[in-house]
Amino acid sequence: MALCRNKLLAGLATLALLNCAKVPLFNRAPFKSSIRYAAREALPTKLDPATGQESAKISAVAKSTQELVASSGPITGAAVAFPPGALAADSTVALAEAATVASPSNLTRLGLSDEFISSASPVSIQSETKQNALIPFTVTIPMPPSSVALDANGLNLSVVYLTTDSDAAAGQATLGAFERSKLTVSGDKVQFQTRNFGNFQAIWAKKPTDQVNYVLLTTAVLTKVQAALLPSLRITGRSALVVGTGNGFELVGTNFRPTLTLALADTPVNKLLVASDTKASFVVPNALNFGLTTLTAEQDGTKTAVPLFFTGSKTDLPISTKPAAEICAGERYYDANGDILTGTRICAGPDLSALTAGRLALGTTVAGVIGTLVSSPADCIADGKIGCVSTTNYPAAKVTGLDGKVLVGTTVAGIAGTITLPPPNKVLSGTSFGNNAELLGTLTLPDPNNVATSNADYGIGGTGSIPKLTLPLAENVRAVNGTFGIGGNATSPGLNDCAGDNLLGCVTVFGYPSANTNQFTAADIAPTVTIAGVAGQRVSCSADGDPGCYTTSAFPSAAVTATTGQNIRTGVTLAGVSGALATNCRNGISSVYNFDGTSTGLPNTAVSTGADYDVWDTVDDSNGFTAFAVTNWADSTRCGSSTWSDATTLDGGGTLAAGGCGSSSTCIYKDSITNLLVTGILSSGGTTSNGTPQSFAWNSAMTTCDSSTYGGYSVGNWRLPTQKELMALYAHGLVSRNSAGFGTLTNLRSQFWSATSSASNTAYAWTTNLASGYTPTNTKTSTLYVICVH
Repeated sequence: MALCRNKLLAGLATLALLNCAKVPLFNRAPFKSSIRYAAREALPTKLDPATGQESAKISAVAKSTQELVASSGPITGAAVAFPPGALAADSTVALAEAATVASPSNLTRLGLSDEFISSASPVSIQSETKQNALIPFTVTIPMPPSSVALDANGLNLSVVYLTTDSDAAAGQATLGAFERSKLTVSGDKVQFQTRNFGNFQAIWAKKPTDQVNYVLLTTAVLTKVQAALLPSLRITGRSALVVGTGNGFELVGTNFRPTLTLALADTPVNKLLVASDTKASFVVPNALNFGLTTLTAEQDGTKTAVPLFFTGSKTDLPISTKPAAEICAGERYYDANGDILTGTRICAGPDLSALTAGRLALGTTVAGVIGTLVSSPADCIADGKIGCVSTTNYPAAKVTGLDGKVLVGTTVAGIAGTITLPPPNKVLSGTSFGNNAELLGTLTLPDPNNVATSNADYGIGGTGSIPKLTLPLAENVRAVNGTFGIGGNATSPGLNDCAGDNLLGCVTVFGYPSANTNQFTAADIAPTVTIAGVAGQRVSCSADGDPGCYTTSAFPSAAVTATTGQNIRTGVTLAGVSGALATNCRNGISSVYNFDGTSTGLPNTAVSTGADYDVWDTVDDSNGFTAFAVTNWADSTRCGSSTWSDATTLDGGGTLAAGGCGSSSTCIYKDSITNLLVTGILSSGGTTSNGTPQSFAWNSAMTTCDSSTYGGYSVGNWRLPTQKELMALYAHGLVSRNSAGFGTLTNLRSQFWSATSSASNTAYAWTTNLASGYTPTNTKTSTLYVICVH
């Protein structure tokens, strides 16, 4: 390819044709029945809404084929797949709708028929780094519309491309087309392989594409959006107005592109050749009607037109668009419609029979007659001359006092002018003056309110006015304004701007504005700060929860309105609120499980001997939080009644039931750590917790909670808890709430359904014992107890 290009560039400046069939520009191996990939990785894409471009990062060291697929717009489904080792360096690759490749001009360059049947949306494949692929990558682009009648084997299918080469000079591109043997059809898409990035477009040609010339161009490879942003078409020159059959016609201009189309009298021009961005040409067809027509050029939505007169084969008479009255009598010609007309204008010379020598000035000859007429004296022909006959251009002039009537720099009748015009800013606005009043005054008199009274009348020519302005006292004018007054009455002001705190009799400015000292006291101002002479005395906060003090970095402000002890961990006080949140829950213990001694490798510094309880002496909650407790543990180490709020209601969030959660109440408790509400063990059809608990299969447990109106709540509030929520309920000591209305200790020692299915076998779901924490799986057809949460 490099040798082919070097030879090409040596002979042509902008464009050439080259038969490079044997040059390895593309992978020319024919396709098999399908394209085989290594393990494929579909890449996530990033969409740019402004350009419609979708992009993804291609790794040079990936071990699998990386595929980028367009998911929106007219090129949806277009794809590019890079096998391992295809790129030498990582690069972001983008897919977008391209500028048209299969234009009549481009197809003419390639030696193809410029009248193709149909085309698909062009696809642009660009890399952010300038490189060729080391090995071919696979491209998938849309097929042309399938509704077109095609040959059975699709032999007329072709893909036209405009690609870049990393070895080529800047702005160079290769235009070409794939033979049918290099293409694989897959559904409504066509696939091929290449090593170069660029624009690709599938077409149905009028004949099979079995031999193609490659063309080297000086052009840019653009997406459709980029092409739309280029400067508009402009025509600056053209061939002659009159053309005949077979004549070459050339347009000259700027910003010509391959998308340029021409039409003669609304008929498209075939075999248009856009030679460069400044020249385009075609051969005039023989199918035009004789006469004046219009050549319309269109490119990317911009249209322009130029006139053209087609003579066809009519060359025996002259052609003119003038009417017969402007053509000499007897002269035959073709008009703009091709009709033969005859001129009617009398073009013969005037009658000179009365012309004599005495009627012509001396030295003048007309139609062979020599003039003998002598004027005496001669006509005046210059300014200021005397002894000549005055004429229209040089009439007589009175020179007495003439200089005072003529402008300086002008001479009339030999007299130099002495009048000097005033400048426009010295003449009242709206007043015309000067030669022929071509000048207009611009002077505007001030308003009387803006003129000092000491100036008396002002103005000119009877337009004098009485001034009304009285100057202020110097002590009322800011010193920064400098002197004020007019006409030698300038005064130095004496009023200064405020430049310090608590100053009086000065002008307030930015940095020293006025201050209302009646609205604050020293206690409202921070210490070390003085405002309007008031030194701050506000006390800084020095202890947690102090009110009415000046906050500091160590004691900032805190919002305590909605803060309770349950928002703060036990043992911590914040802004005067003592923490009550206990989350490090531990089980109650019994001396039966007491452990005294040491354990090798464990950081157990609190182990004691004898009957004392320590951190290892724990047991599950199956005894329902018995009175056995570790006396040296703080409340924050144990969950129990303080963790649970009595939320028992009769109407779904309203009034507490009398006596709280008793044997006849519809019991609800709230976990103050997680804010989760919990029903009692369901009985009586899943609506109450009173009576004998009811067992449910897993599916029934799910739907029962979902449709439950337990506690007065509407349908959709309750749901079956997850496995982790059940485990948290155990960990936070739900068993401490055992009661006749909520659930007896015996019943709480049972397994309860969770909404969590087993990952290894979805026919099973997880269950949890709320007294021991045991959490196994069970088949979903089994029947177990149910509590609901929300």
